[in-house]
Amino acid sequence: MMSTSNILIYFVSDGILVKVVGKGVVEYCRDLKEELEKLISEYTKLNLYFDLSEAVHLDSSFIGLIVMFDKKLSKSGKGELYILNPSTKVLEILSSMDLTDVLKITNIDVHIIGKYKDVQANIQKDIVELKLLIEAHSSLIQTGGRNKELFASLERTLREELKKYESQQGNEGEKS
Repeated sequence: MMSTSNILIYFVSDGILVKVVGKGVVEYCRDLKEELEKLISEYTKLNLYFDLSEAVHLDSSFIGLIVMFDKKLSKSGKGELYILNPSTKVLEILSSMDLTDVLKITNIDVHIIGKYKDVQANIQKDIVELKLLIEAHSSLIQTGGRNKELFASLERTLREELKKYESQQGNEGEKS
C-alpha cells in the first residue's frame, strides 16, 4: 500500500519530532519504532513530538505505537510525548478512540534543528512484526473503554498468529 505518505524524523531543541505526511499506517511502524527506541536510548532527557498537521489518516497500529511511546517516556521519566497540530480528521479519529484525554494534544510550533531521516515503509511477516502489532494494540487496550472492546479480538488473533508462527519456526528448526 504505497502512497504519497511520508514519515520524517527531525531533531528539535528539546527532543525529536516525527512528522506524518499523509497516512500513518502499519507499514511505517517497525522502522519508526526501531529508530525512536535507538534515539531515546541515546538521551537522558528528551521530548517526543508527533506533528500530525498534514496527516490524513492514522490506523490503529500507528496510534498504538504513539500510545506505547507515550507510556515509555512517562515511565522512564525521560520526557513527554506531544501530539502537535492534529488535522481535523486525525483529531476525529483520536476522539473516537477516547484518546484526546490520554494524549497531550497541543497547537504549538517547535523549532526544527535538522533532519534525522525518512522512515521507510515496509511490512515483513515475521515474529518481530507480530510482536510489534501485539504491543501496539495492547497499549490501545490499556487505555480502556471502547478501545478494550474494539481491539481485544484483534490482539487475540495476533497472539494466535504469533503462536502459529513460533510453532512453524520450531518445526522448521527441528527439520534442519
